[in-house]
Amino acid sequence: MAHLRDEGKCDGRRIGLVGASVGCSVAVDATVRRGDLVASVCALTPGKDYLGVPTMDHVKSWKEQPLLLLSSEEEADGGARPIAAELKRKPGMEFRVVPGEKVHGTNMFGKVAGIEDRIVHWFEATLAREILDGVADAVERREIPGRTVVEPLPGVPGRSILWRVDAHGVNVLVDGPCTAAFVLFVDPDGADDAFKKGGKRLRGTATASGAMTGVGLDTWNEGSWAEMSVGNRPDTAFASDTILEARIPWRMLDLAPAGKTRVGFSPLTRRPDWRAKVETWGAALGRTVEVPQ
Repeated sequence: MAHLRDEGKCDGRRIGLVGASVGCSVAVDATVRRGDLVASVCALTPGKDYLGVPTMDHVKSWKEQPLLLLSSEEEADGGARPIAAELKRKPGMEFRVVPGEKVHGTNMFGKVAGIEDRIVHWFEATLAREILDGVADAVERREIPGRTVVEPLPGVPGRSILWRVDAHGVNVLVDGPCTAAFVLFVDPDGADDAFKKGGKRLRGTATASGAMTGVGLDTWNEGSWAEMSVGNRPDTAFASDTILEARIPWRMLDLAPAGKTRVGFSPLTRRPDWRAKVETWGAALGRTVEVPQ
């Protein structure tokens, strides 16, 4: 891990580990000791004390790294289930029982349908790039089950919009020319028809440098928006002649949603009137999504 960071060919803050069997013990131990080098972990059939490694003691010092635990039912009580119980209040912890018998560790590969894609999807979600590059690459176009939806952009023929909502925030990719100004809504109560108290509205204009300018962060309160100007935000929204990207972490919205959350997005087709109803803003999309704990 230190070599990968120092070599400089990858982002040293976005390195993930996959452990299998006793390799899970190694991955957990390494993450606890050197959390500065590990951003996400996947464990295939972890144990509580494989080869005398006290994994249950190690997880007591677990910080905030996302952790995916995969195990068959026959072996879950021997590691994955007690680890999940110990870390149940940690954000980004996920425990899944996989079907089949004698699918210990790497024996899952080729025997558990879809397991390879599940691991790839996990790291795509937890190690998502933080730098806007203005390219709609294959990873960004790919639908991640439960996290990503690709659909036509209303009012803009031949263009599509990709939504990705996870425990870190909201990623939006508009593939094709559109306006650089946009507005993002989030209702943490998951209302389908109206905003509840505490809903947020982020508005501004994406730029070719990846900065979002003229940013406003508004809060819904008692039937109206309390507006607040917050200036510019770097590494937030990129716009060019062919693409619009927005990567908005929940912390930017002063939110930490979990469970059903209503998200809306609209590229603005004219000079915005922030007090107008959303229906008047042109190509608007909204959906209720399940934000992982």
